Amino acid sequence: GDPKSILKGRVVAVALLAAYHYAFGFSKGFGVAVICFLLLALPWMMRSALRFRLRNTSYRVLHFDFAGSLVGAYRTYFPVMLMFFLPTVILALYPTQIKWIGAVFLLYLIWPLLHARIKRYQQSHLEYGSSRATYSVSTGEFFAIYFFAALIGFFAVVMAGIVTALVTVGLTAKTGGSTWSTIIPIAMMLFVSYAAFLLAVPYLQARIYNLVWSNTGFPNVEIKSELRDLAYIKLQIVNSILTLLTVGLYRPFAVVRIYQYRLAHTSVNTTIAFDQLLAGERKRAGGATGDSAAGFLGFDLSW
Repeated sequence: GDPKSILKGRVVAVALLAAYHYAFGFSKGFGVAVICFLLLALPWMMRSALRFRLRNTSYRVLHFDFAGSLVGAYRTYFPVMLMFFLPTVILALYPTQIKWIGAVFLLYLIWPLLHARIKRYQQSHLEYGSSRATYSVSTGEFFAIYFFAALIGFFAVVMAGIVTALVTVGLTAKTGGSTWSTIIPIAMMLFVSYAAFLLAVPYLQARIYNLVWSNTGFPNVEIKSELRDLAYIKLQIVNSILTLLTVGLYRPFAVVRIYQYRLAHTSVNTTIAFDQLLAGERKRAGGATGDSAAGFLGFDLSW
């Protein structure tokens, strides 16, 4: 990709984050205006970022592309952005109406539905040369994975609560209710809750990655992803520990290890020779990279 376009995307991303965090500090009207702008702009920007990344990606000389429409981007991303920004707006405009904020957070129960729609929009509009991708995953399959991930997290937290309660009772009996009898159980609860997060989230990521890519294909091309749950969870736990111990310096290496693991367990099979696929490449006027870097058409937000 063009470094200038990438830099432009980074600048835009930082500006958007700054506007989001500090808008209501100026005035409520300015804050609402910024939120409205973000709601209108972000779906377009997400589509632009997808086009940029894919048009600057190739495999065996054959370029990728993204053919999702702008209307499709708004249908897909606008509900997600609305769900994300609503709590902020309500808290800023009506700080005493906590019940409304709680009601808005109930919308996160439909996140598996929104996630499924995002993946459908992304995967079904992939292009490889002149071939359009096919994608066949139902929303119910997303809900099933999220349900089992939630069960893993729930049971881990319940076990943490039981252990914490037992430790609290034991410490209180021995120390007579000292400060440590309060601090230690709280620390244990936080630690085990984070451990539950490290179990549930990698499981969710691995299962969804397998589901999405194993059901994405192109004419005469089959993709298969076979990430192993336990191995992926172990990898993510090690990455998290090393990232914490190095105060974030290990993070780039962790990202590389994750990509290496994913690619090592992803296979691409074809029913015809790759030479035949290359022969069907579509010739784009001006080239994909030049188009994606032209003006404000394409840039990478790094999101």
